[in-house]
Amino acid sequence: MVHSGLVDRPEVERQELIQRMTEQRRFLAVSCAAFDAGDQAEGKRIASTMRALLQSFGSDPALLVQLDMRDQLGWLDTAGSMLPLVAGAQTPLVYLSVDGRLHESRSSWLPRLDAWDRRLEERPRLPPEVEEMLARMRDDRSLRSRGSWLPFAQWWEAEVLRDVGGRTVTRAELVDALANTDREMHADPELGELYRMLSRPSSAGWTIKQELGPAVPLVTPALASVRQIAFEVEASLHRGAPSA
Repeated sequence: MVHSGLVDRPEVERQELIQRMTEQRRFLAVSCAAFDAGDQAEGKRIASTMRALLQSFGSDPALLVQLDMRDQLGWLDTAGSMLPLVAGAQTPLVYLSVDGRLHESRSSWLPRLDAWDRRLEERPRLPPEVEEMLARMRDDRSLRSRGSWLPFAQWWEAEVLRDVGGRTVTRAELVDALANTDREMHADPELGELYRMLSRPSSAGWTIKQELGPAVPLVTPALASVRQIAFEVEASLHRGAPSA
């Protein structure tokens, strides 16, 4: 058989991109496994991998943008709508695991690793003004339940964490801050401040109040939240491109 020697360069480039995506997904799986085994510092490496997949920088498009996939997929939202501000701090992507001694080293934030619909969960009654606001949100259909599939921009910019001071953080901010390098942090003071708030133990005032004795400071829920976002990313990629 005689070949012309011509190469379909666009197809070769696409196959190279698919190979890079597969490699990044493997990195993500390895880091998630290490996180689940107890190494919560892997949350920062998880954030770096997701940033490479999802976030464009100027003329440097994200990997999934180059593959024309990012804005074509539906993205799994396991957080749902944040409750009104008067409801206080919220961590919809994670839950707190605490042993009976309430000791700092025995207390940790863990990813939910599911998309359980919060409408099926029993919850305590909130203050009347909060319940009224939630009723209005349900009436105008702005109250989003967990398990929804969202367009990328809406999913990426959705608020998924509120600290005890009332500051909210989106998925984009969370991933960007935890993935940033020292050079980026010094170049962008706002990013550096967000990184310090999210990455340092008890920097945002997360504590458990014991019945006897002082409050126990907790490590930030940001790292576990990033692990949960990785669960959403993998579920979305598997649903949209299972053969990739």
